[in-house]
Parts: sequence; C-alpha cells; structure tokens
Amino acid sequence: MTPVACITGATSGIGRAYALRLARSGFDLIIAGRREEKLQEVAGEIQRENTSRQVQIIIGDLTSPATVAELAERLGKTPHLMILIHNAGYGHRTPFFETDPDELRDMAVLHMEAAVLLVRAAVPAITASLRSDSTEPTGAATSPHDSQPGCPPAVVLVSSLAAFTPMPGPAMYTSTKAYLVELGRALQPELAARGITTQVLCPGFTHTDFHDRLDWSQDRRRSRGLLRWMAADEVVDRSLKRLCRASLRRPPVFIPGVTNRLLRGLVRLVPHRVYLKIASAGSARAQ
Repeated sequence: MTPVACITGATSGIGRAYALRLARSGFDLIIAGRREEKLQEVAGEIQRENTSRQVQIIIGDLTSPATVAELAERLGKTPHLMILIHNAGYGHRTPFFETDPDELRDMAVLHMEAAVLLVRAAVPAITASLRSDSTEPTGAATSPHDSQPGCPPAVVLVSSLAAFTPMPGPAMYTSTKAYLVELGRALQPELAARGITTQVLCPGFTHTDFHDRLDWSQDRRRSRGLLRWMAADEVVDRSLKRLCRASLRRPPVFIPGVTNRLLRGLVRLVPHRVYLKIASAGSARAQ
C-alpha cells in the first residue's frame, strides 16, 4: 500500500517543497493550508507529474482550534500514515507589548498547541501503519529527481534558527520556535521506541514568502558574510537526506547549512551579560 505524508503550511516555500519532494518519493499526501488556490496549484503540479498520486487538501487556518481538531481527527483515521511535517508558521516584527493579544494567542496556537495535538493524533496512526502487514514503511523513489530511496516513518517539526537567538522584538516568535525544539527533544525517546524518527528542522534565512509578511526589502534578502540565504528546495533536500540517514537516537535538531551551524555555535559562546546589552540596545532602537 502507498504510504501517506501530511504537511501543514504546504501552500508555498518549505511546505510546498516538502509536498513535491515526498510525492516524487512515492507518498500520497494530505496537505493543509489557508489558501485554497495555492494548495490546488500544488496538488495539480503533483498529479501532472504522477497521475497515480493521491492528494487530500485541508483548507483552514491552524490558528483556529476547530481547524486543528478537524485535521487531527483526519490524521487519526488515515490508513498508512507514515510522516507528519508540521511546517505551518509565521513571523512578526511588532514588539511584544505592542502586539495585539489575539495575535499572541494565534501564534501560540499555531506553533505550539497545533504541534502538540497533531503529533498526538498522528503518532498512534503511524504506529498502527507500522504494525500493519499490508503497509509499506517507506516510499520508493519514482522520479529521476530523487537521490534517496525513501523516508522512514517520521515526525518533523519545522522550527527556526531564531529558536536559539531569543530577541525582545519578535519575542513570541523566537520563544514558540524554541518550544518546538524542546518538544522534539522531549518526544524523541518515545518516538524512537515506536520506530519513528524525530527531526526538528531549524532553517536559517530561506527564500520564501515568509518575509513578505515582514515587509523585508529585496536588498535585505541578500547573503552577507555569515548570513547565507538558502532556497526552500535546498533546505528540504537536506532535511530529507538527513532524515533518511538518521539513527532513531541521533540528536533530532538539524540546522541545514554550514554557516547556519556556525552562527548557532557563535551564539552559544556569547556570555549572557553581553547578550543582554546587545538585546537591550536593539530593543531601544526599535522603540
């Protein structure tokens, strides 16, 4: 039987790249997002490449508990579910105490509550799929574009390099992304015991429409020094290659890109007193 992968935030960027890549690797898909037209475009592209691929579309905003509950119920009833990728997310640039409380709640629901409830619904379904004699545990590569034979049963939480650099401006964004890192680390032993691989993907600067919401100019989206921008396809290719090679007990956090890993290392070396001075200066400028 054909394995199934679910990707949230699949309308564009990293989520769209995951959908196309996994479809080429032999997975049927459940793709979720807010923009129906964009999801239909993704589904159409997949089915033009391979008419046998089945793509279920879930339209809805995962900041809504009702939409989260609907998708969780769908996952719990999906035969042959093998992969959950929780990619849905967004950023903001408004200082914490100037941000509308409803937006703070929405971000908390999307980045944290939705992740918890979707993983809680998906993992028993993946476990049941693994135990089924009629289910193939991995997808076979069916396209010359693919370099790996398939992907193991997995939960992927898409966090951010920003999870390791808490800042007073986008405080809610960085803290909720840090939550995803710790959630992945905490769940890994339980998932490994079930034969499920855990990955917490922490991309750095990536060319997607994520930064459109932040009104970043094109000049600001250029690589400079250690700040190296990556394409969404490249991020996803590295994520899936790591996933396919990963041990169940290998540390789940994955930062794609040498310069991004170097930045993470440099951040760890900054004394907290120095960090406070830098962050306070940045906060003062923002005000």
